[in-house]
Amino acid sequence: MSSEVLSANSDVFAGLIAQKSPGLTCRMEVSDVENLGVFKETVELMFEESNGIIKKLMKMGVYRAIDVLEVVAGIKVSRAGLSYLKYLEAVPWTEDEEERLRRVLALYNLDDAATEEILARFNSNETENTQENLSKQLVWSITSCSDTNPRNELISLVKGILCKSSVYEKEQPEINKEDIYKAGKYCVYSLVKLFEEGRSSKSGRPLIEGISREVENIIWLLEIMIDWEIAEEFVEIWGKQRKLVEMHEEASPMVRYELSIVTGLMFTAIGKGRVCKKGLDAREVEEGMGHTLLTLPLTQQYPVFIEWFRWFSKHGTECPNFRKAFQIWWRRSFLRGVDSSSTCRCFIEA
Repeated sequence: MSSEVLSANSDVFAGLIAQKSPGLTCRMEVSDVENLGVFKETVELMFEESNGIIKKLMKMGVYRAIDVLEVVAGIKVSRAGLSYLKYLEAVPWTEDEEERLRRVLALYNLDDAATEEILARFNSNETENTQENLSKQLVWSITSCSDTNPRNELISLVKGILCKSSVYEKEQPEINKEDIYKAGKYCVYSLVKLFEEGRSSKSGRPLIEGISREVENIIWLLEIMIDWEIAEEFVEIWGKQRKLVEMHEEASPMVRYELSIVTGLMFTAIGKGRVCKKGLDAREVEEGMGHTLLTLPLTQQYPVFIEWFRWFSKHGTECPNFRKAFQIWWRRSFLRGVDSSSTCRCFIEA
């Protein structure tokens, strides 16, 4: 190999060659070489023209090119180093490759001017407040979107970004509760308005589609709230919708089903500590409702379970089956040393 090429390209090689006698074949030893194959490829690239370096790097791929860049930084390659950085700046990276490139650039003091464009892909001048504003815009864009297919795609995308349990959790700032609640309240308000419109006109399918869309909005926003453990107040908001309760009785079975999805989701989340799958699973909802009732003080549980017992004995499958919750309530009330003589007497008299 030409010592002139090695000296011109690498400060480390230049220093080693300077220690040897001129005009003689010299042997150099470089310590701490972890991957001999990558080291050999890096040295060979020093003998290529700039265009040849780019072509070889393209054949290697990004992952291998980052290995080469690490060797380049270690032996302080100057001329060819810019070609490596230009190649890496121009190609897309996987998340794993991005993390490796971050580590290499942070570990070695590479030329600031040469790495500036790569660093621009890592860092943004946007403030955290701007990130919050952008999240807010994304949420509101979806709630106002009426085209089903892109809407579903965007819901999945935004949930993946905003949910605390997503792959982006390590970089996820705290979600703005107020913004999510504003969107949720607006959807509830829109839902009430749709019901009121349905009372005064025979809207048919457009009404059903509008109700279904607002219910879907409420559900995916509620899932984000549950994930961030900020849903408690929204459950109270939903529970206080007296107009919806009144209009629910007059609505068609299809419309009542849409509302039941929201309520069922809340009961399941409270009772079982997780979000239920899309749609209504009657057994899961019943279990969730039962567990939710068991969170009440025993004095409040008593009239609820007694009334359920009476109603279920008369109407059977027309009401939820709280058998498991009833058994738990009974054990807690009468079989665990609770002073329950008055309760037991009332139950027998009933």
